[in-house]
Amino acid sequence: VTVAQGAALELSGGITIGAEALTLNGDGISSGGALRNISGDNTYQGTIDISSSASGVRINSDSGTLTLSGNITNGSQLLLIGGAGDTVVSGIIGNGAGEFWKADSGTVTLTATNTYTGLTKVLGGTLVLDKASSTTGTVIDDSAAITINGGILKLNDLYEILDTVTLTNGSITVASAGNGLLASTYLLNPTSGTTHAIDAILDDNFRSTLTMNGSSGTVVTLNAVNTYLGKTTINGGTLKLGVDNVMPNTSEVVIANTSGAILDVNGKTDTIGSLSGGGTSGGNITLGTGGALTVNQFTFGIYGGVISGDGSFTKSGYGTLWLDRANTYTGGTTIAGGEIIAGVTNVFPNTSLTFTGTSKLLFIFSGVTQNIGSLSTADGVTGAQINLVSRSNVLTVNQSTDGTYSGTIIGGGALTKAGSSTLTLSGSN
Repeated sequence: VTVAQGAALELSGGITIGAEALTLNGDGISSGGALRNISGDNTYQGTIDISSSASGVRINSDSGTLTLSGNITNGSQLLLIGGAGDTVVSGIIGNGAGEFWKADSGTVTLTATNTYTGLTKVLGGTLVLDKASSTTGTVIDDSAAITINGGILKLNDLYEILDTVTLTNGSITVASAGNGLLASTYLLNPTSGTTHAIDAILDDNFRSTLTMNGSSGTVVTLNAVNTYLGKTTINGGTLKLGVDNVMPNTSEVVIANTSGAILDVNGKTDTIGSLSGGGTSGGNITLGTGGALTVNQFTFGIYGGVISGDGSFTKSGYGTLWLDRANTYTGGTTIAGGEIIAGVTNVFPNTSLTFTGTSKLLFIFSGVTQNIGSLSTADGVTGAQINLVSRSNVLTVNQSTDGTYSGTIIGGGALTKAGSSTLTLSGSN
């Protein structure tokens, strides 16, 4: 059976058509679909060939469910499935580099191991990838890319392996917690002013990277414990943590010096691999109420954004983190390893500063001063050091609770003790 350009094969009434080969051309009558499910649950079991169409092919399910169980040969042609009804494709879409698009409000479910290598695009409704029998689902070819530009991508697979995942508009959901994506690149390019969520685990495929390219007011929330190993870059918009440990603890986080580029810890607890970026224009971090961010810095990094919110900040790792803005978060500061360079006055809020490991605090520029609420070292810690390099460097400790600092204070600067509680210095200063 051949459906010519501008014509349509319409199904209704709950029928099943057997192994009858079908060739489709074009998008049907008034773009209603060259193959069209009018009503009821109908099945077409034969193979479908769209490879000779001059301008791609549209299949529509207006209502009910259309099931396509035969293989579909796409060649270089676009296959678009739309409509308000549902479509289940259990045959293999393959043998070409043509693209596959999901449009309109219905649900399309793909259940086979498809071999087409063109772009998959979700424009509306829901696209379900459902290869439940596979440990790592390959509903879409491993080398292909997918773009969500409206609607929902739903993962019923345990894992779906892809090259690039791009979220522009819409969301990514999962049938079960633990389902995820294995992609080389995760691109978040949300439309201005929109809000999105990703519930899938973003796993690693050879040091995968995540890049957020939003604008001010745009929010993408990550709701799974992700395991990709590459860099996380926020060029614009807000990247928001929906659960604890969303950011991989090995990922280098870079926030652009751009207004509206924000990492929102959202009251969660997380550890990242390193931190850099930010500046006078933006690139800030908000901790939220009770948020706790640990930077496990193993390299040299300069961060010039503002850290704010009712949360705490910890520096660990043997690398150096240079803080270059006055931060306003209201929780405590912990230095567990490596070195923090205070590049400007009051890089820490006027709250507790605790050393829990062999680590340093260095005041590198003259005139840099710091007020803190209390100073202490954890039990047994002897390798802490504060270096007040210049005579104009002043550290003021407004000790609010009794505490002991067992490290050393060196350099040409001054220490001022204020507050009514006792500060015991037990190191060799």
